[in-house]
Amino acid sequence: MGSDWIAIQEKAFVRWVNSKLEPRYEPIDDLTKGLRDGVKLIQLLESIDEVSLGKYATKPKFRVQMIENVNIALKYIRRRGVHLANIGAEDVVDGNKKLILGMIWTLVLNFSIAEISEEGVSAKDGLLLWCQRVTAEYDGVDVHDFATSFADGLAFCALIDAYRPDLLDYSTIDRNDHRGNIARAYKVMQESMGVAPLLDVGDVCDTSADERSMIAYLASWFHVFSWTEKLDKTADLIEKFVSRMARVRRHMDSYKVRAQRLHDLVKAQQKALAAPSRLPDEYGQIRALLNELDTFKRGDKTTWMLEKFELLNIYMKMENEYGTYHLKRLKCPEHLRSDALERQWARLESEEGAYGRMLMGKLAAAKSEIAAKYVALSNEVQHLYTTITAEICSLEDDADHQLEVISQASDKLRVAPKKIEEIKELETLIKSAHVDVYSSKTSTDLEAEYALVRQNVSQKLSILGAQLEDRHMHATAEQVEQYESAFVYFDHDQKNYLTATEFQAAVSSLGVGVFDNLDYVVNTVSDNTGKVTKSEFVEFMALAADEEDPIAQVLAAFTAVSLGKDVITDEDLNRANIDEKCIHDIRTLMPHRAGGYDYSAYLTNQ
Repeated sequence: MGSDWIAIQEKAFVRWVNSKLEPRYEPIDDLTKGLRDGVKLIQLLESIDEVSLGKYATKPKFRVQMIENVNIALKYIRRRGVHLANIGAEDVVDGNKKLILGMIWTLVLNFSIAEISEEGVSAKDGLLLWCQRVTAEYDGVDVHDFATSFADGLAFCALIDAYRPDLLDYSTIDRNDHRGNIARAYKVMQESMGVAPLLDVGDVCDTSADERSMIAYLASWFHVFSWTEKLDKTADLIEKFVSRMARVRRHMDSYKVRAQRLHDLVKAQQKALAAPSRLPDEYGQIRALLNELDTFKRGDKTTWMLEKFELLNIYMKMENEYGTYHLKRLKCPEHLRSDALERQWARLESEEGAYGRMLMGKLAAAKSEIAAKYVALSNEVQHLYTTITAEICSLEDDADHQLEVISQASDKLRVAPKKIEEIKELETLIKSAHVDVYSSKTSTDLEAEYALVRQNVSQKLSILGAQLEDRHMHATAEQVEQYESAFVYFDHDQKNYLTATEFQAAVSSLGVGVFDNLDYVVNTVSDNTGKVTKSEFVEFMALAADEEDPIAQVLAAFTAVSLGKDVITDEDLNRANIDEKCIHDIRTLMPHRAGGYDYSAYLTNQ
C-alpha cells in the first residue's frame, strides 16, 4: 500500500473512530497519537458495545501504564472472539501505523458490519449485496466493488433516493457532474441523516477509492437506513393499532347505548311475564291473551331478537380486534356484555314459556301425544340454537380452537331444517285435530332464528378465516423478491440449495442475525436434509419477519419512536411522520403525563 493510500485510510479511520467516540468522549486528531496511551481505545470499545471495561489509568504518564491500558482493550477484543494478527500493546504504544490501521479495520469488520455476514463469507459481500439490491433498478448505476463503483457519485445518490426520495431525487442529478454528485450525497447524509463522510470528495471522485475506508463509510449508511426502515414500520404499526383501538372505542360507545336500550326493554317484559294479573277462566279471554303474546313474539320480540344478534356480532368483532393484540377483556359494564345479554334473553325465553304454559293450562288439562312430540321437537331445536349461540358467546381460546368449535357448531346446525319440516307437519296435524298446544318456538320462529344462527355462525367462520389468513400473510411480494434474490446470490455453485454456511450468510444479509444453534435451525428448516431449498428459505424468512407478539411489537414501536422515554410526545410523533388523525386519537385514548402520552400505562390496562 502506498503512502497516499495509508494517509487516506488513516484519515477515514480517524473519522470513523470519532463517529463512535462523540459526543460521549473527546475526539482524536491523529490515529497513532490518539490511541497510544490506550485511553481512547478503551473508550472506543465501551462506546461501540455499550459496556464498561472496568478500571484503567485515565491519565497514564508512564509507558507501563499505557501498555496496561492497551492490553485491557486487546484482551476485551479477543474475548469477543475477534482475532488480532501480529499486534501487541507495544505496537500501539509505539505508534506502528500499519498495524494500528489493521486493528481498526478488524474492529470495523467485527463491530460495525458483523451482523451483515458471518460463517466464512467476507463481511463486505453482505454489504455489497445490499448496495446492489437497492440500486439495481437505477439507470447508470453499476455497483460491482467498493473501489470504483462510487467514483461518479451515482450509486451514492441512488441509495439516498431509494430510502429517502424526499431528500434527493435521482432524476434531477447531473450524471456528468461526478464531484457535485458525491458532494451533494455527502451533504445530505451528514445534515439530514447524521452520517459524516469518512472520505473527502477527491478521495472517491474519478479514482479508485480505498476499499476499507469505503466499507467503513457505507456500513454507516446501511445502519442509518436500516434504522429508518424500522422507524417507518413502527410508525405504521402504531397507526394501525391506534386506528383499531379508536374504531373499537367508537363501536363500544354505540354498542353500550343500544345494548342498554335492549336490556331495559327485555327487563320490562320479564317483569310483566313474571307477575301477570289474575288469569281469566273464559276461553275467549285466554285466547285473547295468547294472541297478545303471539303478537309480541311476532312483533317486538322479533325486532329485539334481530337487535340482539346484531349486537352480538358487533361485540364479537370488537373482541376479535382485542384478540389480535392479546389484550384484556373489553371495557364494558357486566350487565351489557354479550354473554350477559344472552343469559337475560334465555331467562326471557324461560319466563315467556312459563307464562304461555300457564295460559295453555287453562285451555287444556292435558296434552296429547302429538302435542308432546311437537313441544319436544321444538325444544330440541331451540336447545340446539341456544347451545350453539352459547358456545359462540363463550369462546375465549385462540383462533384455531375457535375455528374448530365453530365448524362443529355448523355441522350440528345442519339437522335443524329437517326437524323444522317435521314441526311444520305436526302443526298441520295439530290444527286439523283441534289440539291446543303451546311452544315458545313455532316453525316460523325456528326458521327465523335458524337464519340468524346460521348467519352468526357463517360470520364467525368468515371473521376467523380472515383472522387466520391475515395471521399467516407474513411477506409482501417485494419481500419475497428480496428473499429469492438473497438465495440466488449466496447459492455460489448454483446447486439450488444453501449449505449451513450459505444459509447463515443469506439470512444475515437480510437482517435476521446470527444463530448460536445454526445446525439445529438448518435441519429444522430443511427437514433434516441440511440443504435449504429456495422455497424453504423464503418460507423461513416470511415466518421470521412476523413472529413477535403483536402487543409486544406495539410497545416496542412506541418505545422506539419515543426514543426510550416512558411517554411519547407530539414532537416524537411528528418526527416519525405519524398521521394527524392517529395523533388525535392518541391524545384522546392515552392518559396525559409529563408533557406526553403514557402509552405504557394505556397498553398495560388494555
